Amino acid sequence: MLDADDDGQPVAAGTSRVPEREWSRVTARDIACVDVATATPTETVDVAAARMCAAHSESIAVTTSNTVIGFVTLRDLTNVEVLLDRLNNEPS
Repeated sequence: MLDADDDGQPVAAGTSRVPEREWSRVTARDIACVDVATATPTETVDVAAARMCAAHSESIAVTTSNTVIGFVTLRDLTNVEVLLDRLNNEPS
């Protein structure tokens, strides 16, 4: 999920609360977003994209048995869209 700064602009969860000068002492766990949208490995791309959209997130954790096995990002979805567009427009 995305946090918002004082102006309501989205920022990465956690980092907005830590001044940059303190980053060398802060761990990834300190700023990690733990309330993340998830998808299973067998769910379709459109389901994952819908969950990402509903969560106002640019990524979704792929999980199995409560273990994260990967992530799907907005960039991944863009790459899939471009590939499908190319395949659909290639001459047979």
